[in-house]
Amino acid sequence: MVYRMGMPVNDDRTRAVRRIMAGAALAAFALGGVIAVPAGAQARDTAPLELKIGVPASAGVFTAGETITVTFTARNAGNSAVTLPEDARVVVEAVQDGPVTSYTGDCAATGVMPVDSYVKHSGEFDLPPVMQVGEMITCTTTYTPTADDVAAGGIFGALSYQLVPNLKEAGWKYYTLAAEGGSPTPVIASTAIVGKPLTVKRGFYGWWNEIFEYTWLVDGKPAGRVGPAFTPTDDELGSVISVRVAGMSEYGSIIKTSNATAPAVGKFTAPTPRVIGNTRVGSTLTAIPGIWTPSAAKTTYQWYRASSAISGATNWTYKLTAADKGRTVKVKVTGAKPGYPTLSKVSLPTTTIDAEHIVTATPKITGTTTVGRKLTATAGAWRPASVTLTYRWYRDNSAIKGATKPAYLLTAADRGKTIKVKVTASKTGYTTVAKVSQATAEIR
Repeated sequence: MVYRMGMPVNDDRTRAVRRIMAGAALAAFALGGVIAVPAGAQARDTAPLELKIGVPASAGVFTAGETITVTFTARNAGNSAVTLPEDARVVVEAVQDGPVTSYTGDCAATGVMPVDSYVKHSGEFDLPPVMQVGEMITCTTTYTPTADDVAAGGIFGALSYQLVPNLKEAGWKYYTLAAEGGSPTPVIASTAIVGKPLTVKRGFYGWWNEIFEYTWLVDGKPAGRVGPAFTPTDDELGSVISVRVAGMSEYGSIIKTSNATAPAVGKFTAPTPRVIGNTRVGSTLTAIPGIWTPSAAKTTYQWYRASSAISGATNWTYKLTAADKGRTVKVKVTGAKPGYPTLSKVSLPTTTIDAEHIVTATPKITGTTTVGRKLTATAGAWRPASVTLTYRWYRDNSAIKGATKPAYLLTAADRGKTIKVKVTASKTGYTTVAKVSQATAEIR
């Protein structure tokens, strides 16, 4: 079968084929490093020929000066031999800035085709009159991208099966390759957090794609939200999120799907908790967790003495004990909710904890102030009642040796002096306190 090489630049048929090829709504077709459109969305079925494009995975993101080999194949994938129309052909088109260095196999380069700024090179398979079952024709091209290719973000190419003049029955495949520093497919963050926007980096598309449409997918299904950003809600908890990006133009679309996130998780926002209450042994402190967004399904508390957890102190209130005296106390509040990572917030420490105060009374002395007679100290009402009271008797201002009981027998040494008593109260966790009675009259 005869085909034409080097189609003229003003060939309306060539332009029409290119526009039909570009006019399809495409999805991704991947083979190794090939990034193109899913077969299910091809605009034209390639039957009776099966078209494939092969690019080494290493070329998925290329650098200037790197040699890229692209293999195009057309195969009779049917169950019987196929008689092809007289003018049937398979056309290889490329968008690289530099010349394709070689076409091998059953196709050849037609050279530069300045039809427009998109299609720069074209080659054709020479199709036989009849292709037997499984018969395959292969064309291999090699290309070395330039700095201009890298600056443009990537390169693009296509493979089409054309029936001339019945162009509506043509079928095609596409491929795009991204330059270094870019991505062949759209990219979003691998972590999805409720309330935190996800944004997409589109990656490389055909240079003619001027308008982009975004379809966000939740567990692979359209979520009804569009635009370059997506903010997960509680409805997406546990779901994986991706985005399908269609590069649009008057010539058609290329559609690619991004990576998927890990299952979406929630994120609490919460203030630093506060501790209120009297910082004195015996007083009760209260934790104020503040407003959590969203509300935690479960809130737990742990009180700390300095930096050490207090055993059993897991309520929202805490009664200060003697062990807290001279230390600071703080509380950790932890919120939990299904689908949300646990969050803990710690309060500022309190001021230093004071000992509890003993309620005192002024002691009184009863008895006759005559040598040989006994004086008795009445302590009065001290609280708490469990405090320990000790006594010390004084002659004028000097402590009387051994006089440490509630009663004191006056001796000759006391004559002409005054007597008083000091009562001291103590209890663990309380500040020790003492009160002194009024002095007696001079002892006779």
